[in-house]
Amino acid sequence: TDYCDKGEATMDGKYFAKMAKDCQLVGGGVTETDVDLAFAKIKEKDARRITYKQFLDGLAVIAQKKGITLDEVKALVGQS
Repeated sequence: TDYCDKGEATMDGKYFAKMAKDCQLVGGGVTETDVDLAFAKIKEKDARRITYKQFLDGLAVIAQKKGITLDEVKALVGQS
């Protein structure tokens, strides 16, 4: 699944949340609100979109909240 708008190399909060749900990152101690808060934490102050590096930072925030490793979260994302 493509989680960026067509022609974009960045991701907005709506697609970040969709990715988290689709990849089964929501649950196991992580709520949709946690995902939204993670997005707010990793993005630039006035930005509405995140870069790939920020996306990886967001995965790390979710991994910490779930109590699993970043590699485990990356594997879940990779399987989607």
